Amino acid sequence: MINVSYLTVWPANTPYHIQTAYQYFCTILQSFFHQLGIATTVGDTPGSYCDGDYNLNIAGKKVVGTAQKILRLGAGASTGVGAEAGVGAGDTKQTVMLAQACLLIDADCQHIVAPVSLCNQLCDHPDRIEAEVHTPLSAHLVELPTTEQLFQLLTLSVYGTIAACGWQGLRPRLNIVCLSAIVRETNPKE
Repeated sequence: MINVSYLTVWPANTPYHIQTAYQYFCTILQSFFHQLGIATTVGDTPGSYCDGDYNLNIAGKKVVGTAQKILRLGAGASTGVGAEAGVGAGDTKQTVMLAQACLLIDADCQHIVAPVSLCNQLCDHPDRIEAEVHTPLSAHLVELPTTEQLFQLLTLSVYGTIAACGWQGLRPRLNIVCLSAIVRETNPKE
C-alpha cells in the first residue's frame, strides 16, 4: 500500500467546498493511474472498507480510498507562508487542506479487510466488508513498477496537475506531498 498525504493552502480567492476539494485531489490521483494506462472512476464502492463518494475504482472495484481534514487558521499562522507569497494582506483566515489517500498496490484484499470485518461483527455494526469489491494496482499491470517509480509518478501527478493549469482554475499556493509505503515481502525468509 502507498499512503499519500497532500497538504495545501487553499487559494484565498477560491471559496472552499468539500466536494471541490475531493474532486481536485481525485483528479491528481487519476492522473497517476492515467500515466500507467489505467482508467479509473470516482465514486462510492458498496461493500468496501471506509466507503465514501470519492473512492477511485478500476472496473467498479476500489483501488484508492480518500479522506481530508480542513483547518481554518488566522492569516499566515502556522502555514509557513508569509505576506510575500500573497497571504496576510487582508486575509483573515487561511484554509489548509490535508488530503490523504490509501492506494492498494500489491495487497491481499482478503487479508486487509479481515480486521475491519471482524471489528464490525464484534461491534454489531451492520456493514459487511467484501474483499472482492477491492482490487490492487498489481492486478491491472503486466509488471508492477518499483515503489520508487510509483513515488515518482505520484509526485509528477501532483505537480503536473498544478502546473498544467491547476484544476478548474484552482492553484493552491503551498503544496507538500508525503509518500509512505507498506511493502509486502513476496519471498519471506524461512
